[in-house]
Amino acid sequence: MPVSSEKLTLVKSRLMLAQRILEDSDLLPGADAISYGTHERHEREALVVYLLLTCFDTLGQAEEYLPFRNWISSKQERHLHEVAKALADEPEMVAQGPTQATQALLARHTELYGVGNAFRNGINYLEEGARNWLFSSISVGKLPEEARVNTHTSYPSIPLENQAVEHELKTTYLYKLRNEFTHELSQRQFCSTPQNSFIARQLLRLPPDDTTHIASWLAAVTASGLVQCGGSHHERRGSKYGLISYTVSDWPFVLFEVLYSAIGVPFSRTSIKLNFFILDSSRGVDTVSMQILPSVSFAQLPTTLQALGAHMASWP
Repeated sequence: MPVSSEKLTLVKSRLMLAQRILEDSDLLPGADAISYGTHERHEREALVVYLLLTCFDTLGQAEEYLPFRNWISSKQERHLHEVAKALADEPEMVAQGPTQATQALLARHTELYGVGNAFRNGINYLEEGARNWLFSSISVGKLPEEARVNTHTSYPSIPLENQAVEHELKTTYLYKLRNEFTHELSQRQFCSTPQNSFIARQLLRLPPDDTTHIASWLAAVTASGLVQCGGSHHERRGSKYGLISYTVSDWPFVLFEVLYSAIGVPFSRTSIKLNFFILDSSRGVDTVSMQILPSVSFAQLPTTLQALGAHMASWP
């Protein structure tokens, strides 16, 4: 499904807005501003994620959005055909009376013009490599039923081993994240890790009055040398497949990458003006073996990591 140049321009503008908000949030203080386990920057990160997710609406929406009332009263041949076909496809509902006939029309309108359908079309608009890259940033697994009651107990998740089900769960999860920000005023997404400043000061044994800047974005070097940018967001949600564990990593950078790919604009995540706290525990977890760099710009992160023998996960 081709997307008009006007819509591609709108998506690019939204991507640029999301980037500016993310960059501005990095000016907020670190651990000192954490209140009851939350930080103001996580509200901004939720807004950034929401703005990025709504880009899929635009990429997948029919060229002309039409409200339901306008659709059923339209005299245009295409709309008349759509309405007539919706009724013809549901003869039993139509025979039950006007209420059921209206339900049939509403279901078809939602299918053709609804936000949910547009969002899923937007995900499918991505090239296969981009879509797989997006899905790879979300890990899902089934949890035992007792996890519904023992919400503060950690349980190992069981792999689903069904790619179609995994993709369905991940697409639905993305859509629910988008909707919860809009309709439920959900505004918390854990991407950065402002607690870094507390951890770094402990590890470096810095005095209370030390003014060393500790970045709030984490680049943790693992034993394999692979680096994840930022923290992880964990959730449990019910589904028709049971209780599912979701872990989101490398956000919002993966979202930026797949959306810029969708509109055909070159992009590097390191162009986002952020600073990273590097914690290299690849040689050991004791304070002698670990290497700590309090603040490195995103632009300099690849070069710095290379010097440590490490690397970020790369866009395929």
